[in-house]
Amino acid sequence: MATDSDNAGRVPVADRGPSPHAGGSGQTIPTTRSDVLLGPARQLRIEHDGEWYVLRQTSRNKLILTK
Repeated sequence: MATDSDNAGRVPVADRGPSPHAGGSGQTIPTTRSDVLLGPARQLRIEHDGEWYVLRQTSRNKLILTK
């Protein structure tokens, strides 16, 4: 699998062909697979606007975002 990354802390993006477009804006949405994003821990801490969130994969293979 080819990935793109830079030194700005961005997550590698899976090379899956053309990315979907956002609504009517015409901008490409960055796309990645959940296993690449979450890693073997199956969870990820996200800082947004001074608050921390956790994105995790459940035992039933669903994604849950909690504050």
